[in-house]
Amino acid sequence: DNIGVFVDQNGKLLQEGRICWSEPPGSVTIQVPYAIGHLPRHIE
Repeated sequence: DNIGVFVDQNGKLLQEGRICWSEPPGSVTIQVPYAIGHLPRHIE
């Protein structure tokens, strides 16, 4: 899907925060406070 969610260290879904991508990323890099989605043809 095109929506990313946040989970805690136990895998429990956190209610705050959600990321909507233009298409599913192949990978995501977190560099606080940023989340970088590596998509097939571009980066978001």
